[in-house]
Amino acid sequence: MLQTLDSESQLNYMQRFKQASFLPPDADKTHLRGFIDVYKANCRMDYRPKDSKPTRMILFKASEVIEEYKNEDWYKRSAEPTWGWSQYAEDLVDILMVPGDHFTMMNQPNVQVLTDKLRACLDKVISRSELLRFSQRGKG
Repeated sequence: MLQTLDSESQLNYMQRFKQASFLPPDADKTHLRGFIDVYKANCRMDYRPKDSKPTRMILFKASEVIEEYKNEDWYKRSAEPTWGWSQYAEDLVDILMVPGDHFTMMNQPNVQVLTDKLRACLDKVISRSELLRFSQRGKG
């Protein structure tokens, strides 16, 4: 993949990975090439759960797209808003947008937004669980 990009685009990729702390500051193109090869192999894995579970799904989705990804076949096929997760959910998939791209959403200040949204989701689950437990006390 890197071989198909011009030098400027390759350096741009390197900078994004370094900024996101996925590569050490002194990493060269070989490091990046290895990282991308592993990532692509992971994307090609054909894992399919046997059946869907009646579980609410929440997709935390980056609000920005890495420019270089737009020409990738897998990106073009992922036009569906839930990126395919809806096939595993019996209910709707809630999409919560997080600032940044796939990598920078995990860096400050974006990760704080992700953390806040995740915490709010977990608080709702805990509240529902406690309410259910409380309502079942008198039924036993």
